[in-house]
Amino acid sequence: KQKKRKKMLKINKIARNKIFLSNGEIMGINLDIKTKYDLKEDMDIESLYDEISYEASLTKALYYLSLRDRTEEELRIKLGEKFKNTFSVDRTVKKVREMGYINDHDYALSYIKNSRFGEKRTEFELLKRGISKKIISEALALGEGVSDYDKLKKAMKKVMHKTDKQIIQYLIRQGFELDDILYVLRHAKEER
Repeated sequence: KQKKRKKMLKINKIARNKIFLSNGEIMGINLDIKTKYDLKEDMDIESLYDEISYEASLTKALYYLSLRDRTEEELRIKLGEKFKNTFSVDRTVKKVREMGYINDHDYALSYIKNSRFGEKRTEFELLKRGISKKIISEALALGEGVSDYDKLKKAMKKVMHKTDKQIIQYLIRQGFELDDILYVLRHAKEER
């Protein structure tokens, strides 16, 4: 019988807070991880790879979330740029969700509340960030925050010096409904 050769994953080089692996991956680590696993050059880390990758991605995830709120999808993409181990990335996203650091529903509510856009554009922006249509619909139904009319009036003030056609085109791009735009535009002209 032929003996199966054990696959190895070696550390080619350690430079400051990065380890360069034999599979071509460059993984950012912190001193705690380096010390905990006593990482050294030429060390085989095949058996430790998932754990090291998970701990490093968890550290990186918490750092990213300290900078700004993110959706699950945004965090997954950001971590995927740094870590090849998708198992560790999935585990990390699950862990930070359990810790309460990411919540797509809360993110959507906050975004809607603070958005300067109309409903259509707000929905588009949330979809772009990886929030599901179901969550967006639920959040929009709660309708918290500034009303679309108030947002529309505010957006219109910025462009009142332009022609009606330019105003309408701009406001449609901002996600407002044409009927609402025409109504507010008509009343704005009456007030002038």
